[in-house]
Amino acid sequence: MDFVAQHKLRDIVVSSLMPIAGKVKEREILILCPYHHDSRESLGVSTDITCPGIFHCFVCKARGSWNDLAAKLGFPLVDYKEAGRITENDDPFGMLGRVLGEEAKKATAPLHYLAGTEELPPRFSWRGMNRKFLMSLGGKYFWEKKTSDEYLYLPITMHAQYRGYTICKLNRSGAKGELKYLTFANTKETFLGYDQVPEDDSIVLCEGHADALSLLYKGLPALCIFGVANWGPTKKAALLAKRPKKVVICFDGDKPGWDASLQLFMDLRDCLDVDIFYLPILNKDEKLDPANMPDEYIEELRRRTLA
Repeated sequence: MDFVAQHKLRDIVVSSLMPIAGKVKEREILILCPYHHDSRESLGVSTDITCPGIFHCFVCKARGSWNDLAAKLGFPLVDYKEAGRITENDDPFGMLGRVLGEEAKKATAPLHYLAGTEELPPRFSWRGMNRKFLMSLGGKYFWEKKTSDEYLYLPITMHAQYRGYTICKLNRSGAKGELKYLTFANTKETFLGYDQVPEDDSIVLCEGHADALSLLYKGLPALCIFGVANWGPTKKAALLAKRPKKVVICFDGDKPGWDASLQLFMDLRDCLDVDIFYLPILNKDEKLDPANMPDEYIEELRRRTLA
């Protein structure tokens, strides 16, 4: 199922269940289970973008996909030609196991690619990074036929296990609020670039895709954390598993970036050698970030990271 269909199905799930929701979690809505006499909300329905509508009752163990639940509750069934059907076979990211309360599936098969992905065109480049480098990360070209949007597709792996993918929009109009990236993975548990950074090495933590990839391209061991809101204990544990000699936090040169840098520093300082590489705050119309900072900043970051 393509990402447009995934978003459509998620919207249907959320709008249908909110009026009867007992509790709303980050990636799950809890409701009274219609499959047994339920006095407390024991049926969890996934609102995660990777598997929306998958449900599991923690009491009677009923489980299924969205149309199964919709039929039971008297909701209109979804046209799967438009919104798609998610089943266990359509869950390449291991998310379904967590939603169903089972042990997460481990992906050991070759990398999964979206239907329609193809090799990057000759002389392809993105944000100054050449085709050879992007292909070394598993990069592919993806065209969404419904919208005619073009994307750079990058798989996300950790410990050589496939965890999902992210797509970077190529034909952006520059409109305010336009999405640059869409990520189909559990961003609270994953990093972009994790398997490209050696163990027992220093690591630079960046907020976004282009930031980390640009530094990797320039020979710096960088990880994308998918935004400061996605930092948490699970991600911290994955970072510690790399046994880094040193961690340098390099976020955007603005007040939110500075504030987030300090918060992350406070979380890591008791267990790691950690430093902050502050980029200067310029003005509201101009901002420095790791992907566009001048060469002298790159070299200073390199010196501080490798010191």
